[in-house]
Amino acid sequence: MIILTPHKGNATDNTDQVMVDMKYDGEALSVRFEVKASDLNLNEEFSRASWVNMGLWEFDVVEVFLQRKNPENHYLELEISPLGQKLAILIKKPREDFATVELVNTEASAEITPEGFVATFIIKDSDIPGASGEIIGNAHACLGKRQRNHFSLFDGNEDKPDFHRPELFQRIEDI
Repeated sequence: MIILTPHKGNATDNTDQVMVDMKYDGEALSVRFEVKASDLNLNEEFSRASWVNMGLWEFDVVEVFLQRKNPENHYLELEISPLGQKLAILIKKPREDFATVELVNTEASAEITPEGFVATFIIKDSDIPGASGEIIGNAHACLGKRQRNHFSLFDGNEDKPDFHRPELFQRIEDI
């Protein structure tokens, strides 16, 4: 597993840790997160059945952003909370043009553990936007109650966390 980089603006006393493992079998990308967090920020009001949970990122989530390598492609944002609440968004232009996605072939699950939580996505090829063969993207986590702490697989080192940076996407198959 690879440890995600804490954002430079995270609380200095933050001991949270996020790890990710990705495997591609030619038909689906399996993404497994392990999160060590002492105090989970949860909200029971979001749906566990639907993929449409706008605002879920204001609570603890892990995220994966994916596309087929092409700067013109849209990208898919998938999120899951420790409670198994999910969100799927197709991003056409970061922060300007996007649409929630109600039906995806992706399987997603999460389980709270004594150390934090574990979350898994099995993302079918048909859910990853674009036509090229190479899958690129990024993995993230948003954690914490009072101060939000952010983590990224590929960090942009910006002053304020900004995950919607397709220029930072890298090949993620078999990380």
